[in-house]
Amino acid sequence: MKPHLRTLPVKLDPHEVAQRADELARELHDQAVAEEAAQSTKKKLAKDLEERAGRISRLGRIVHTRREDRQIDCHEEHSALDGTARTIRDDTQEVVDTRPLTQEELRDARQEALPGFRVGSSAEPRSAAEAVVGHIEQARQKRKAKTPPEGGA
Repeated sequence: MKPHLRTLPVKLDPHEVAQRADELARELHDQAVAEEAAQSTKKKLAKDLEERAGRISRLGRIVHTRREDRQIDCHEEHSALDGTARTIRDDTQEVVDTRPLTQEELRDARQEALPGFRVGSSAEPRSAAEAVVGHIEQARQKRKAKTPPEGGA
């Protein structure tokens, strides 16, 4: 007969059961820690993939439309004539937005339209009488230029 080893059931004594219980507790704890780390890593990877998808989508849209939103210097012009404020790009002079003037803006725009007065101007405004006289004088000069000379053709 040839001796050999076989795996067979063996009844454990209380000390061996306690050892196996300690091993089981360590394994359960290690598994919980590993699962928690896996969940955390999974969330981080999902967030990273979502951010990448967003960047890919944005770049794809830019390439497809051949346009990209950027910060551009603009200025606003107020018109007392039509009561609007227009936002104008400084680089192309294109009107990019139009809105109604507020009551205060409309009042200021009307003041600016008066002859000889500028809101925010450092120059002293002309008096109302001087402005009216200047306006009348300009109208006379225009009429004079339109009338043919006397005794002529």
